[in-house]
Amino acid sequence: SSGINAEWPLRPGDPFVMGNTEWVRITLHGDSFMYHMIRKIIGMTIATTRDVTPAQYLQKSFESERCDVPLAPGLGLILEEVKQQRYNNKFASDNTRKPLVWDAYEETVRQFKADQIEKVIYEEEQKRRVVLQWVETLKMHTFYTGDVLPESLFTKPEVKSTVEGVPCSTVPMGNG
Repeated sequence: SSGINAEWPLRPGDPFVMGNTEWVRITLHGDSFMYHMIRKIIGMTIATTRDVTPAQYLQKSFESERCDVPLAPGLGLILEEVKQQRYNNKFASDNTRKPLVWDAYEETVRQFKADQIEKVIYEEEQKRRVVLQWVETLKMHTFYTGDVLPESLFTKPEVKSTVEGVPCSTVPMGNG
């Protein structure tokens, strides 16, 4: 079981510009995570904030056993800090072991992250546009939550076709 529930806080920071791209830092806290959990939470959050899916689907994605949740790219996701509160409470509280704390290294870690991690993330996004391209794919998701099939699953997009310059009727796309 994960250390998260539907009330688990997402804390967005203020938007900032790096290069010619606007970014926002989102902080998540939890005591355990499942495979791709953070990428799915971020993906669904972005889909909701960009009005690609209704806001109630964010909450529903935590409740449904099956849900089509967009998997955000890994580019830009950083494990900021590992807190050892349980260890410290269990083993260091009786003074037999030293607590695991990183306060003395905070400035060194901050500088390393800025110079070696965030800089690379910004440069990679500028070159490859990984996140920007992924955002464009959001409209292809059904956001199916397992109980009600969205209308979009039954509606096939249509495309206009021409033969030798003469417009043909609208042809539904599909399996023939």
